[in-house]
Amino acid sequence: MKKSAGGLIYPIVLLSVFVTAGLQVAWLYQLYQDQTLRIKEKLELVMRDAAHQQMMLSVQKNATQSASFKEFFGSDEWIQLRQSFDDMNVMGLRSSFRYGFTDDSVKISLGFAFPTKPDMRKVQHGKGAFNRESPQELKVIEQASVKEINSLVSAGLANVPLKDDYSFRIYDYNDNRLLSGPKPNRVVKDFVSKRYSYNLKHLHKYQLVVPHIKATVLYSMRYYLLSALMMLLLTMAAFYVLLRLMRNQRLYAEARQAFTSNMTHELKTPVATVSVALESIEKYDLLHHPEKLKDYLEISRHELQRLNLMIEKVLSLETGDSTAAPRHPELFDVQQVLQDAIYGMTLQFDNEGGQISYAPSQEPCFMEGDPLQMSHVFYNLMDNALKYAGPAARLDIVCEIAGAEIVVSFGDHGKGIAADYHQRIFERYFRVPVLGDRHDVKGSGLGLNYVREVVEQHGGSVAVKSGQDMGTIFILNLPAHEL
Repeated sequence: MKKSAGGLIYPIVLLSVFVTAGLQVAWLYQLYQDQTLRIKEKLELVMRDAAHQQMMLSVQKNATQSASFKEFFGSDEWIQLRQSFDDMNVMGLRSSFRYGFTDDSVKISLGFAFPTKPDMRKVQHGKGAFNRESPQELKVIEQASVKEINSLVSAGLANVPLKDDYSFRIYDYNDNRLLSGPKPNRVVKDFVSKRYSYNLKHLHKYQLVVPHIKATVLYSMRYYLLSALMMLLLTMAAFYVLLRLMRNQRLYAEARQAFTSNMTHELKTPVATVSVALESIEKYDLLHHPEKLKDYLEISRHELQRLNLMIEKVLSLETGDSTAAPRHPELFDVQQVLQDAIYGMTLQFDNEGGQISYAPSQEPCFMEGDPLQMSHVFYNLMDNALKYAGPAARLDIVCEIAGAEIVVSFGDHGKGIAADYHQRIFERYFRVPVLGDRHDVKGSGLGLNYVREVVEQHGGSVAVKSGQDMGTIFILNLPAHEL
């Protein structure tokens, strides 16, 4: 149940991240639509204000007219009325705008005509008597007006601010012919403003064209985009920290389980040795053989001391990893630790009819590390030889110095290990099968894994040489301390 529940965590986290991202995308899309509409409204407002301001400038420049004239043509009401008139777009409707003035008055005529016959003569906008200037003078006035409204529009767009390219179109006032600017095509523009009159002469209309406003919209959303990204990153970071904590807890639990398994495996060896010693004392009535009894009692005492050290280590261990590198390494004699281990295992070998031969090094073999952990390594290798080498097992142990390394080899004369398993035997819980998945020797599959981890954490390495029916040699290469 726990395993299945744990397996659901990652899919749930991924689903939560995708849902969060989806909600952020939906919110940003809706915001994008709203911001696009707002930007278009701002652009239209820029055009309207620029046309209004330019109209005001046009009125103010007409110094020959009265104050009432300037007040009327510069009023918001007239601008709105004039724009509404220009924008009138009803099928069949024709409009006319005529004006004139006398010495003491100005006359304005706005007319609408609904044709009743298809061939009715078209009524056009009248230019009126205001335009008394010559064509050359009107051209100069128009050029100045276009330049001024361009400047006003550009200033207004800078305040939006517009981050995309834009252009202008100039239309004839009467027939809406395009006079300058990009020609309309089938490509839909993101924004095309209304057409605005921009001076009293009413010769042309002005239009703003922005092909794309995406950059402007995204720029206006920059803080929203950053906040959405930050929210998504924080959510992912929170899930990452949560998963990391859960993973660490799982690893801690696995380490504690491995520690329990390893220590249980290690505790069996001294207990087995003491058990064999007591059985031998009773079986062979060693009370009448004081020297032999003393040896067996000494072996039992040694194993009980080692067992006591192991229990103390368990009680004082703060982490859950039994193979953790020693926090307080000490300098110790590898050969002394090895000899103590051999002494502790001799009784078990004797009880099984086996034999241990040991060839010590003539040079000192000192290293830094945890002597208790190294003794466990030696016990494990000797215990394996006793189990797998068969009856009357013979184990050859050699310790020597090779350069800057201490080389300790354990060679038995058992069945050997097939080459296919030389790497796998160091995996946790792996055991070499005899037939299929069957095993003919009891064990946990932890010993060699423990050996490799301890040796590597002491800066050394372990190798195996073996073949079918050729015996097995385990070689430990340990870093020697420079004396």
